Amino acid sequence: MNYWQYQLIWRAALPLVKRRLKKRAQLNPGYGQNVSERYGTYTQSYHSNKPVVWLHCVSVGESIAAQPLIEWLIGLDRFQLLLTCSTPTGRDQLQSTFGDRAWLVFAPYDLEKFVTSFLDTFNPKILLVMETELWPSILKHCKKRGITSFLINGRLSEKSAKGYAKLGGLSRTMLADIDKLLVQYETDKIHFLQLADVESKINVLGSIKFDITISENLRNCALQLKNQLREAGKDFIWIAASTHLGEDEIILQAHQELLKQNPNGLLILVPRHPERFESVAQLCSPYKFVKRSLWIANSELNFKDVQVILGDTLGELMLLYGLADVAFVGGSLVENGGHNLVEPANWSLPLLSGPSLFNFSVISSQLKQVAALEIVHDSVQLADALTALQSDNLRAEKGGAALAFAKKNRGALDRVKDALLLFLSKI
Repeated sequence: MNYWQYQLIWRAALPLVKRRLKKRAQLNPGYGQNVSERYGTYTQSYHSNKPVVWLHCVSVGESIAAQPLIEWLIGLDRFQLLLTCSTPTGRDQLQSTFGDRAWLVFAPYDLEKFVTSFLDTFNPKILLVMETELWPSILKHCKKRGITSFLINGRLSEKSAKGYAKLGGLSRTMLADIDKLLVQYETDKIHFLQLADVESKINVLGSIKFDITISENLRNCALQLKNQLREAGKDFIWIAASTHLGEDEIILQAHQELLKQNPNGLLILVPRHPERFESVAQLCSPYKFVKRSLWIANSELNFKDVQVILGDTLGELMLLYGLADVAFVGGSLVENGGHNLVEPANWSLPLLSGPSLFNFSVISSQLKQVAALEIVHDSVQLADALTALQSDNLRAEKGGAALAFAKKNRGALDRVKDALLLFLSKI
């Protein structure tokens, strides 16, 4: 495929894209808001005397991982920061933390006229793209305008590499247009080199996801909430985080088995996407459950008989990890490639996951090697693992290994900063 074929496909697909956006808005109203931004049209004007640095985070996961980098960029006080994302959850995450300190809009669809309108409006001097969100038209027009482009915390799984390879020349052109690829691991480098000769552009720096910090305020808040649950008799609390369609039933079956052995067990179930909150609530209906939103509204709730807490709020996952004794990370019992294992590791939690981990293959392999992560394939194995982890000594051993691994791998953020400063100092 070449670039112009790609543009023709985009034009042909645009009515379908619009229809899908409207359908998603029925489940998540956020998809129906600020829609004009996706087409390069804005309801307000943007002007700054400072050079504009554009950072793109596709969704909530990248937005959280980028927070230390964003804080650093804002702290430099030399630039106007422009943040873009593609999902309402990513936007909400960025808005809650940086909304008054940066410009924030949805990224444009990758059709040429939308991209050029976006670039005309904001006139960025540099583009920083988190992880794998590469778009041919955006990169082409950044190159054409002399806008330096970086891939930050880049990762490319074997599966994704095969997908890009099917695009042939379009992938090679896209990678030719990007200026620097700051990737996480040697395997990511190998996969990029399979697509194009970009050896001179690649630096392997590790993952900045290890450089998150848990503030004292967050720790104190988590401790207060966890004490409330302990006082209600909940002596074993586990969290199933970032779950996808098809996983919740397996998790609830495992919890049902756990409750037979320990009636005081408690599950915190956190679906990945807010449009699934109500459908997952229906799955929880056979249990005595409360929604996290209700707990916020009534801080004096009695949890004595509660078996499940449904995490139906946004931006609280790190807090909810702090309430748990064990963490299962979703997107892994279905073929989604898993989610961030480092966040619960920083809470010193023993880790459980399904087998689909292609998005985190290096990290998951290393966590297994230090006995901090156990892989389960079904509800029976998950229930067995939870039963074993009711042992205080085993939890301390595996949780300690997870935290030690997380601490050992910190430092990528400083390496990314050093690489960026070489370019930022010139604008």
